[in-house]
Amino acid sequence: MKKWSIFLVMASVLLFVAVGIASAGDPVRIYVNDKELDLDVPARIIGGRTVAPIRWVAEALGADVRWDERSRTVYITCAEVPDALLRRLRTLEPEDPKRVEGDWISEMVDRFVGENGLSSVKEIKARGLKVPFEVTSGDEDWVRPAYSRHWHSTFMGGKFSDVTRLLAYARRNVFVYSGGLSEGSGLYYCLGFDEDWDKPVGSSFSPKEAFELWLVSCRVLEVRRLGSEWLVVVEPALKGYQTVRVKYSDAGIEVDEREGARLMLFRIVTPDGYELERTAAYLPAV
Repeated sequence: MKKWSIFLVMASVLLFVAVGIASAGDPVRIYVNDKELDLDVPARIIGGRTVAPIRWVAEALGADVRWDERSRTVYITCAEVPDALLRRLRTLEPEDPKRVEGDWISEMVDRFVGENGLSSVKEIKARGLKVPFEVTSGDEDWVRPAYSRHWHSTFMGGKFSDVTRLLAYARRNVFVYSGGLSEGSGLYYCLGFDEDWDKPVGSSFSPKEAFELWLVSCRVLEVRRLGSEWLVVVEPALKGYQTVRVKYSDAGIEVDEREGARLMLFRIVTPDGYELERTAAYLPAV
């Protein structure tokens, strides 16, 4: 709790607030948060400053004011910020204000390129294995919301409220979903999908057999794989979403969870080969 004590030697306690030029005879009104204060003693301009009773101003700002007659002291106590509110604030933003250059997806993309280099789009199209895919859900009219109620700090304790995480999702249109409830719910809510169980997003599947691509404002035309690089040819759109399922076996991938996961790069391109986006994910492949 933060406390401020103001020691005054005057019987009448006054607050001095700097204002612009005004004549002493002009009526002075005090507003706090756009609400006019009803003062017991009118505010006045003395020596170019506005003088007003401090109690009304402080209490209007949510502070507690106490007068100690014996010491002729005014104690002003600022209301304590509730712990619940502090927890909510911490879910929204970093503890300290700082510039964040990239996100975890960008870091994985950079790691892959640094360790493996890049094949040309033309090479992947020519030598890559064409991989079949299954459309598991979609809606051509869906529009990503500017704000979702699931991003509010009161929803699930602010699990999906972090600004840096939401911005990372907002910057991207293609996501790799390798399975699991935790990963799926995070993707679902952070993209702004609502709980419309009559039109579910994605499919229920075993992570050992397949993964999904979730796409916003584009639709998949073709998928190719060359080693750890994937080429996803899409048709851009102004709105809508689509999810497609890719079986590991169809991509010539043998899954062995004992060997751990492998970092793979997904490059999103137009039919003419113009690259739109890159994303990366760890998949349980050897």
